[in-house]
Amino acid sequence: MSSLYGSFATLQPHQQWSAVFAGLCLAIILRLVIRYLIILNHIKALPNIATLYQPWLKYQHARSDLIAFPSLLSSTPAYETSSPSTAQYISLRPHLFHKPLHMQRYIGFDVFGKTLLSTQTGDEHKRHWSVVRRCFSDRQMASVWEAMRWSLNTFISEEVDQGEKVVVEDVREALIRVTLLVIGRKGFGKDFPWKMSETEGNDIPFEESLYVVEQSVLLQIILPAWVMRLLPLHRLQPFWRARKAFLAHLEHMYLDKRSELQTSGAASSTEEEKAPTDLLGALVHSQLGVEQEARLQGGNEKVAGLTKSEIIGNMCDAGHETSGHTLGFAVAYLALYPQWQEEVYREIVSACGDEQPTYKDMHKLPLTLAVCLETLRLRDIVSTIMKEAIDDVFVPYTTWDAEGNITTRTHLVKKGSLFVIDSSATSINPHAWGLDSMEFNPRRHLGNMPPFVSFSLGARQCLGKRFAEVEMTSIVSGLCKNFKVYPVKSHEQESWEEMRARMIDSATEQISFQPGKFAVRLEIR
Repeated sequence: MSSLYGSFATLQPHQQWSAVFAGLCLAIILRLVIRYLIILNHIKALPNIATLYQPWLKYQHARSDLIAFPSLLSSTPAYETSSPSTAQYISLRPHLFHKPLHMQRYIGFDVFGKTLLSTQTGDEHKRHWSVVRRCFSDRQMASVWEAMRWSLNTFISEEVDQGEKVVVEDVREALIRVTLLVIGRKGFGKDFPWKMSETEGNDIPFEESLYVVEQSVLLQIILPAWVMRLLPLHRLQPFWRARKAFLAHLEHMYLDKRSELQTSGAASSTEEEKAPTDLLGALVHSQLGVEQEARLQGGNEKVAGLTKSEIIGNMCDAGHETSGHTLGFAVAYLALYPQWQEEVYREIVSACGDEQPTYKDMHKLPLTLAVCLETLRLRDIVSTIMKEAIDDVFVPYTTWDAEGNITTRTHLVKKGSLFVIDSSATSINPHAWGLDSMEFNPRRHLGNMPPFVSFSLGARQCLGKRFAEVEMTSIVSGLCKNFKVYPVKSHEQESWEEMRARMIDSATEQISFQPGKFAVRLEIR
């Protein structure tokens, strides 16, 4: 030891500091390795296979619906599950599993203002919920149906009324425009044109600013506003101008709506029938109602409910692209599986006769809704749901052998561990959905079925679930009632299997799962 100290003492001061630094680095690395080995020992009963594609494949190879991923840089492993039952178990225990709000995916949701989606279960969530929940009444949903049918009719008049057989060249883009018109009328009380203008200057119309912001949503989330403004990149400037115009329009619309409701006296009524049918108006009306209740109870109306930026943030959370993408996949499945088109058509005729289906008929159209849910099951728009354990908790999972014999087990998930519900794999798990889990069969949603995770589960289930169901059922019933839908081959020799791969399996993930470009032919019934 003395010789070692003597060797150290003979070093120059800068060499001594270098040696100390190297020793500290070595100690840190050694600590990380020891911690990593401890984690490996803790999860030794679980597989840690990772695959980016074919979501069920990693679980199939592992023969387990729970997989662990250790990290040298984290004191706890991450877990991923493909079990609907485990997903339900976690979702029903918000006191044990919180949202990891420190992650970028949740920080990004707040780019235009704090939203319900990015609040933690507790007082903050209750505050948002107290205002937002009033905007999803049955009366509001009836207006969503009507807006969707108006938008579909606009699409037909603009793109289809050119003969009895018409080809829609880009189904995804057409349906994004359809849902954009709906969010304009139903979200903001404005009727957008079918074709968007392209403004060069800063005086950008609201509908164009919304469209550009949503087309560049990944950049809007990743890049702060000041970065978009200062970076001298020509391609970024239109996105920055659209963002600036979008927020300015929203602020003016919020203030105008608040003034309008207060002036008309509607703000003093908490009756649901008096609320505007557009979501922005309904949110402002609900906020004014919360403020009025605070005044009557002797509270401070200035801190009741939501702030201006929170109302704007929650409005921006009501995006249309997820519905547009799901409908794109739904049209692809209907074109590829015409027998389901005919079953839906017969259901509509049985429920509505010669009349067009309305919101009052929706409860008579379970198969039509099931087509939409089956589309979500096979092509889940949001592929993962993140949770974080806030205490040590035992989580159930299952393994199976080569013969398919299932064993139920439990695993201790340590406090601080990230837990990922793998929605894409959960929805095609053959042990839950049957050996035909990869087949398109809407009838599986009409009977007993496993927990369905596409809209999440438990108290934090997607608030827009009913909104999305109404949107999708309205347009699918409208299409199947009036048209037959056929796939369009890319070349004469293209087989059905090749068409399916091009229309369904060529999907990409950009924040949400979205279909590729494909065409269908519409033929009037």
